[in-house]
Amino acid sequence: MITSFLRAKGGSGAAKRTLIKALRSNLRPTAAYHKIAAMTKSPVAGEDDKAIDNDSAQAMFARRAQDRVEQAKHADAVKNQALGHDASNSAGKDECDKPG
Repeated sequence: MITSFLRAKGGSGAAKRTLIKALRSNLRPTAAYHKIAAMTKSPVAGEDDKAIDNDSAQAMFARRAQDRVEQAKHADAVKNQALGHDASNSAGKDECDKPG
């Protein structure tokens, strides 16, 4: 088989002869005892058995944003209470600004 490789700028490189090795794998379903034996001999055995948090980054960012909005609302309420403003006054005017 002849194989050519691309150069850094996208042009084709020199073509070379490539040797292909025949498959050595077992394409049939693996018996349970073979699977268990292979898994226990693996250097990463048990690594995939740990429970992980499958929470997505998008969900984490959405929660953080919601927390910040709630913190800002709470901070505004505390500030308004400290200044003596009525939190239910949607126009944002003080009682002293009203005529009469």
